[in-house]
Amino acid sequence: MSNFLWFLVLLLGPVVVGAVIAYGMMQMRLYTSARYRRDALTGEIYGKDDR
Repeated sequence: MSNFLWFLVLLLGPVVVGAVIAYGMMQMRLYTSARYRRDALTGEIYGKDDR
């Protein structure tokens, strides 16, 4: 029984860590694209673009 629990830990641990990293990368990508969109719209509203 103890060997089975270690097997689950060794199998599911990296899967969970990978899922958390992938989720964080997706959130960062969504945040970055929203920031660029926000900056572009702000530039249109105020008639200037610093880029």
